[in-house]
Amino acid sequence: MNASASAAILLSILGCADIIVATFAPGWLSTNVLGVTGSEGPLLVCISGTCRVIIQNRPASILAVFSLLCLATVTGIFGLVLLIIGGCCSSDRNMFSSGSASVLVSGIFALAGVATYTGVTAQAVQASSFLSYYYCFGMCWAGAFLSLMAAMLGFLGGKLL
Repeated sequence: MNASASAAILLSILGCADIIVATFAPGWLSTNVLGVTGSEGPLLVCISGTCRVIIQNRPASILAVFSLLCLATVTGIFGLVLLIIGGCCSSDRNMFSSGSASVLVSGIFALAGVATYTGVTAQAVQASSFLSYYYCFGMCWAGAFLSLMAAMLGFLGGKLL
């Protein structure tokens, strides 16, 4: 396994860690630091509360939700495209070869990130707090960057192995 594929797997692990932190930390932050009770993890908000958040909040909040949703969607689609290209361009055209496996792992984390980024945004809008909003916004960008880098390096690993 070359350095590119190793870096892709490392970034995939970091992306997974970011998803886990983004899932649980904002709810803990809201409850224990900001004193807001009844906070849910962002993934639960994504599953059960995104429509409620969009309906109940002001237009600026709606814009924020859809802006980051678009960002997350584009990131996930780009990761999926790189996943497919990397698999098709690997030397033996086997999606589960050692090089393309890193692409597969990276693509999975990129797509899993879509739900996470959406949920984190919903959590930030719901919390209506300066600290919570910018914390969650930063987590969105960090997760998007890690997933994107993992997908790109996974693509290179698939081509070079």
